[in-house]
Amino acid sequence: MFNVVSDGSYSESSKQFLQALDPCVCVRAAKDWVPKNVPQRMYPYLTEYQMGRQLALIMSLSVMRQTLYVDSDVLFFAGAHDLHARVETRDAPAMYLADCLFSGDERVLRDSSETSEPVNSGFLLLLQELDWSLTAQRFLELKGEPNYFTNQTLVHLAMHANRAAPFDPRKYVLQLDDQFVYPDRYAKPAIALRHYVNPVRHKFWTSLFT
Repeated sequence: MFNVVSDGSYSESSKQFLQALDPCVCVRAAKDWVPKNVPQRMYPYLTEYQMGRQLALIMSLSVMRQTLYVDSDVLFFAGAHDLHARVETRDAPAMYLADCLFSGDERVLRDSSETSEPVNSGFLLLLQELDWSLTAQRFLELKGEPNYFTNQTLVHLAMHANRAAPFDPRKYVLQLDDQFVYPDRYAKPAIALRHYVNPVRHKFWTSLFT
């Protein structure tokens, strides 16, 4: 089953088009994905903030079977067959896309050591039930309004608290060092995917139509 979760911006025609692609595709609304048993103070963030809704979705994913979360700006390549082996991972409850730098909300961290081994929340493989209690605890400690990276930082903390493992960054790519040159240095059949985050978003389209 492929669940496409809309943030509310999909038109009815877009939803119908996606669901017509294959019977396994289902378009769902973000409001359908709100975790239970979290502190009441978290619900406004999880339901009203754009990036909070992403966190709500990730926290709500069922792991009755292996579950893959993918942002819409991730492009797969021929090496994605490697995912078959990763799904069989037994020594970690989850796997995450390693970020090339820490992009987060440092207000929810206790000290600078928590910035190591940065997690990007745009591609996650959930293999077992995760404990999200640290996420709730750190959110409640936050002083001020959440920002764009609060959700990713909370996912980062949760992945490490659960001893999740990173995907091989040579195959599962998130890099910014080619943002000011035209060619995509990483778009090759040997890689599994590249996450085209904002500074390199334009390369998504050049790679797609190469």
